[in-house]
Amino acid sequence: MFTKRSLDLATRDFERAGGLALVVLVANEVIHQQYFQGRTRKSLHNIRSGTKAFVACAACIAVSDGLLDFDEPASNTLSEWKTDPRRSQITIRQLLSMTSGLDNSRPGAVFTSAEAVAAVSTAAPGSRYAYGSIPYQAFSEIFKRKLTSIGETPWKYLVQKLFEPLGLAPSWRLGADGDLIFSTGLELSAPDWARFGLLVKDNGVWQNRVLIPSEVLHECFKSSSKFRWFGMGFNLNPPVETNALADAFGALSGNSLEETIYIRRQKRELEELGPFPRDLIYAVGRHGQRLWIIPSTDTVIVQLAEGNEIPEGIVLSPLFFEASNYKSKGPLREMKQLGKRFLKGLRYAGAASVTSKLNAEYMTHDVEGDR
Repeated sequence: MFTKRSLDLATRDFERAGGLALVVLVANEVIHQQYFQGRTRKSLHNIRSGTKAFVACAACIAVSDGLLDFDEPASNTLSEWKTDPRRSQITIRQLLSMTSGLDNSRPGAVFTSAEAVAAVSTAAPGSRYAYGSIPYQAFSEIFKRKLTSIGETPWKYLVQKLFEPLGLAPSWRLGADGDLIFSTGLELSAPDWARFGLLVKDNGVWQNRVLIPSEVLHECFKSSSKFRWFGMGFNLNPPVETNALADAFGALSGNSLEETIYIRRQKRELEELGPFPRDLIYAVGRHGQRLWIIPSTDTVIVQLAEGNEIPEGIVLSPLFFEASNYKSKGPLREMKQLGKRFLKGLRYAGAASVTSKLNAEYMTHDVEGDR
C-alpha cells in the first residue's frame, strides 16, 4: 500500500523537522521504522497530551468493570462539588471531552489533583469546549477515589488492566502531590505506543482477548455538539463544510492569550488534516507526538519528536496522497488538496526560518506540560 519511495520521503522530511522516531504498521505488521538522534526502539519518550488517550481508555475499562459511568455526576465522587451550582452538574464525560466548563485559561500548565478539584467553573457544563489540563487532573482524583474504595491504586490498575496485557513497559511522571499526571505524564517507547494504537484500531481486542468492550471504547469517538474534532482523549477528523471549521473556532475565541494561541494552533492542524481519511482517529502531544489510527486502511503510525511543532502533513501527506489514490481513486479536487499539503510540509521541513517563525508564534507562551 505504501511504496518505499513514499516511506523514505516521509522519513526524510520528518527527520529534517526534528523527528526522533517513526513507526508505520499496516495490517498489524511493522512495515517501516526509523529512529534518529541516538534514539532506539526501547527509548522512552514523554508523549505529553497523548497521555489523555490512555486515560480515556482506562476510564473505558473502569466503566466496563462497573466502577463508574461516563454520564454520572463527578460530584458523586468529588463531594467538594456537591454544593456548587455548576460543578455539581459536571459529568465524567464532560471532563474527558473538555466541555466541563472548568477554568482552562492556562491550558499548558501542570496542576496537582487538589488544584484541579479546586478549579472554578467559568461556564455552564456542556456549554463550551476548552482544551486544557485541569479536567483530566480532576478526573485523576475521581479515578483514585474510586479505586481506593476497592483497595486499588491508579498505577496498579493501569498495569493490570492495560500495560501488562499489551506488554508495555512505560513510566509515568508524578505531580508535586505524588499523583500520576493524567494530562501529560506518560512516557513510553514508539513500539509500545504502536501496540496501544493496534488495540484501539482493533476495537479493544488484543491477541483475541477483549481488553476494552468495543461499545464502550467507541464512546471515545463521539464528539460533543460544541466541538466535533475531539471525543474523549482522541482527536477526530469529521467532514466539514466550507466555513464550518472557521465558525467552530470563532465560537471558541475571546479567551485568554494562552487559550487563543492553542485555538489558533489547533485550527491550523485541523485544516491540514482535512483531506485525510474520515475515520482517522489520533492522539496528539505537543512538539510533534502523534499516534495516527486509520481503520479503513488498517494503518497505525507513531511519530515522536522534540522541540518543534511538526506540520501535520509532513508524514501523512506523502503516505496518504498515495493511500487515498490506492483506496478509492478519490476526487481530483481532494487529490490536489493532498498535494498542496505535501508541498506545504516540505516547505516547513526545509526552511529553518519558517520553523523558527512557527516556534516564535506558537511557543512563546509555552508552559511545561500540556499537548
